[in-house]
Amino acid sequence: MSLSDRLKQVIREETGEEPQEPELRKLGMAGDLLVVQQYFPTAGRWHKGHSHAVTHMSFCAQGSVTVYIEGKEPAEHKAPCFFEIPAELEHEIVALEDRTMCYCVFANADESEI
Repeated sequence: MSLSDRLKQVIREETGEEPQEPELRKLGMAGDLLVVQQYFPTAGRWHKGHSHAVTHMSFCAQGSVTVYIEGKEPAEHKAPCFFEIPAELEHEIVALEDRTMCYCVFANADESEI
């Protein structure tokens, strides 16, 4: 069972609902930085498994999340904090609180690598 499938099952069991994606919005580029906003209106929202060609930083500005990274133990992060997402590893993010806000910051990345 994939990371995504296991996580969906846990969310269903804990909430009794199908997992919902966060609201994603590309805020733009400045120099060589690309910033993408992730807004989780409700706890249990889940950014499904995906990977990127480049390592990036995620900044949790409000609320808290559990981050699942392929091959690593799940980690909880509470705002304000940042965490690194390694290149090429599948990762998923689940909001633990309503109105959680995170930002993914990519440096030296071509948008096609995101």
